[in-house]
Amino acid sequence: MAMLLLRAWSYVLAVTLLLVPGLGPVARADATASHATTVQQTAEQRIGGADRYAVSANVSRWLPNQDGTRVVVASGEVFADALSAGPLAARLGARLLLTQKGELPASVKQELSRKRPGEIIVAGGTGSVSDKVGEDLAAIAPVTRIDGTDRYAVAAGVADRVQSDQVVIASGEVFSDALAAGPLAAKLGASLLLSGRYTLPQATRDALRRIGPKTVIVVGGPGTIGDRTMKQIAAAAGVTPLRVGGQDRYEVAANVASRYFPDSQTALVASGSVFPDGLSGTPLAYARHAPILLGTDTCTPAATVSALAGLKSLAHRVYLGGPASLTSSPYACGTPGVRPGVIPPKADPQQGIIPGGSPGEEAIYFVPHQDDELISMAGGIIHDVNDGRRVHVFLVNAGDWTGTKDVLCQKQKVCLTDDQVTASRNAEFLASLEALGVPASNVHFLYTKEQQPDATPVVQRAVADIVAQAGPDALYRSISWLDAHPGHNRIGYAVRDQCWASGLHNCLFFQSPLYQQRWEGPGFLPVETPIGQDYPIGKVLVDRAVAAYRTSSPADGRFAVGWESVQGQIAWIDKYDASWGHGLVWRSAEAEAAASDWIVMYQRKKRREAHPGMAVLGLAVEHPSNRAKPGRGTGLGGSGCRG
Repeated sequence: MAMLLLRAWSYVLAVTLLLVPGLGPVARADATASHATTVQQTAEQRIGGADRYAVSANVSRWLPNQDGTRVVVASGEVFADALSAGPLAARLGARLLLTQKGELPASVKQELSRKRPGEIIVAGGTGSVSDKVGEDLAAIAPVTRIDGTDRYAVAAGVADRVQSDQVVIASGEVFSDALAAGPLAAKLGASLLLSGRYTLPQATRDALRRIGPKTVIVVGGPGTIGDRTMKQIAAAAGVTPLRVGGQDRYEVAANVASRYFPDSQTALVASGSVFPDGLSGTPLAYARHAPILLGTDTCTPAATVSALAGLKSLAHRVYLGGPASLTSSPYACGTPGVRPGVIPPKADPQQGIIPGGSPGEEAIYFVPHQDDELISMAGGIIHDVNDGRRVHVFLVNAGDWTGTKDVLCQKQKVCLTDDQVTASRNAEFLASLEALGVPASNVHFLYTKEQQPDATPVVQRAVADIVAQAGPDALYRSISWLDAHPGHNRIGYAVRDQCWASGLHNCLFFQSPLYQQRWEGPGFLPVETPIGQDYPIGKVLVDRAVAAYRTSSPADGRFAVGWESVQGQIAWIDKYDASWGHGLVWRSAEAEAAASDWIVMYQRKKRREAHPGMAVLGLAVEHPSNRAKPGRGTGLGGSGCRG
């Protein structure tokens, strides 16, 4: 099983980055050189953000071995300057951050404060990055501006800084081809110049004459750079350009990947329909020796699916941007795209599931059943994705112990085995998480049988193993131990006790809307929680996540089990569009005491009603500093209700 797990969930890879010293022009270097990295990869990873500026800041945190010596800053409101500056940033080992014209975004300020650079290069004139932003940047580090009368002149100015005898040219009118061209230019040590469709701009002509390139590669078909313009490029450069084209932007990017990155172990995927999230990708692509392929918000274009399949050494995919702009779905556009019922291998918490060596950016979610991540925890997942964290989700229970199985059989005459129920719920779970921004390979299945008497110690051991492996810098999220559902609070107690025992302060607990004391809740036996807050989700993502539970496709092993079992709670989160999470600090001693009384009176009673005559099992570990206080260490084990 361990070997199967390692094959199914492959994570660790040593990759390379070449840092170029000095403040002058970039020296050409061997792009195949390799050495150790401080950031390990997962099989799939999303680098999201609350907006385009946060995405750029988050991408920079995942650059391996970047030393912070330089930062390149460009406009996030127009695409051209950032794209032409991407290869320069890559070869300098620099971060590429985006800014508004008139104000430096808070997320970018925070990233610059996290690791102060020694030099900041601004790509673009004051029409795209104002003097005010330049002054704000100059207060952080010395600023060099690469200016120009238009985007073509800025790209030419960047080319002067690169000083290469190879040139890559892409459209300056549409962004998509230049997204794919950036990693190619960085790999070749080439300048990235821009062109119009019908004519070659004067600034680009002049740059080609100054450079006198040995090779020119044009990325894009005649629809973005016409045949007449190709002749003008040849005349200015003195060499015949090579075109890498395609039927559309997705095929162009796929052709670049297959031709120039055939042995890549990593591929980056960015939106091909909206430009901002991919702008900062070239430095990361260069560091990972990876191409940038293009996708959409709901499906993966056929050319991209084919390109990914053609990269025979591919082990890692990185999705740039949030799930509202780019899906991690493996299904090609134009196909039904129904994720079939599935029972993935059982995860072994001791077998290297969490990658070591990451910069404290792992968010670990312990989810009881295959619908709780949406009903109770979706806001937290989106929050962590937007903060640029790598989210791992552990599904604790098998999910086959549910009264819905009887309802389906009696009312709909759909009588399922335990494995069929689990497989259908797993598919719903994976599709929902995909909509929330968590790729499938970062989802792990423990398959605990919650109806078994030993469920509590099994869960406690698994949580302890995962926490020990991930370490004190990871962030831990769970359902609340104050949740009235016994299958839920068992997990909440296990995580809470690990947080206490390890002295962790980065633990967050989510409360089911059905059981929380809030004005919009149903008010079913409510109990006040410790201090917490709402975590918004976003209507588009909620709608897509909910759709995963409504999908019924018996031929694919999908039976809408989640929608049948918790339709009311799914409707609740669809209406209120937020999750409620709390920590370990109580608002008052009175609130803590009241919660303690509720735990003793209700949770113990609930367990005994569920299993008359069964002894209460596995009292939760009491935090040493709170043994005399009410409400601590009163968690009860045993089996829970069918959910």
